[in-house]
Amino acid sequence: CLAYSFYHQITPLVDLQAYDNIAMNIVNGNGYRELVEGDILFDKAIVRVGPLYEYFLAGIYSIFGHHYEIVWIIQALLHVIGAWLIYLTCLKLFSTSENKHRIALWASAFFAFYPDLIEGVAMLQSENLYLFLVILAFYLFFKYFNNINIYSTSLLGFVFGIATLARPPVLFIIPVILFYYYKKKKIAQAILFFLMLLLVFTPWTVRNYNTYDEFIPFGTAGGFNFWIGNYHGANGEQEPPQESRDFLAEHGSIAIQGESIKQFKNFLIEHPFEFIKLSVLRVNKYFSIARPMGFWFYQTGLPQLIFILSSALASIILFVLSLGGIIKSFK
Repeated sequence: CLAYSFYHQITPLVDLQAYDNIAMNIVNGNGYRELVEGDILFDKAIVRVGPLYEYFLAGIYSIFGHHYEIVWIIQALLHVIGAWLIYLTCLKLFSTSENKHRIALWASAFFAFYPDLIEGVAMLQSENLYLFLVILAFYLFFKYFNNINIYSTSLLGFVFGIATLARPPVLFIIPVILFYYYKKKKIAQAILFFLMLLLVFTPWTVRNYNTYDEFIPFGTAGGFNFWIGNYHGANGEQEPPQESRDFLAEHGSIAIQGESIKQFKNFLIEHPFEFIKLSVLRVNKYFSIARPMGFWFYQTGLPQLIFILSSALASIILFVLSLGGIIKSFK
């Protein structure tokens, strides 16, 4: 990871540049915003994924200065620790298997050397912190699977809470955790877990309410995604139409959330078959056998081709093994 990071010296662009700007504004005392100038209601920081990764960067910058090299080193360490936690998790999951060490080594090595994840470490991507926290959450879940107490429940709720602040989709896992507590007949611990989860991101929700006078638990990126992926003429990617850009520029970053849901509902009513088509396209892309995710704008020629091929090969291996695992589990 470090060799890749220091060799390519990738300059942050687009969302990655936005994360960097927000982090520096936090360090400089300007608050959680992308631009210093202008009305905060029109600032796009709240539309970005966050806020944990931006504060993570801000913490690094406040200690070491505005140096990407330190970020690469810390993200590389998180990646390695993540691989180690996957190894430990597998030992617990397959504790009765005589091949548990081999399984754990293969799983952790596949994560450690996955091309797209190595590349991600070299960038200011929120996924670096998010993946580490999700891996840590699953490790803790299985570590305390048969030893539920107040301490383990509080710790699990805290880690899932900060993972949610990194990227909110982790909330989709929460019902599974709550069902686990229900099956174990640990209702008090389930309530404690949920309260700890709320406690973690409540300060951010309060901050948003005080700043925007709106109830915004995380940010407006979630609502915005409903619009930029579903409109007449879309192609299955998350590419914002010109109408959404114009609305954002005219009405600001807070109003975009309600308008996005409204536009999405109108699209469903007016173009239901096109929505089905887009959904099929998205599923096809998401579950395609070769799905390279690399950012290749910093590469050209043979290096770019080598990375694309290695990324595609890793994607194919992951798809085949995952499908095989699903089939075997059903059997």
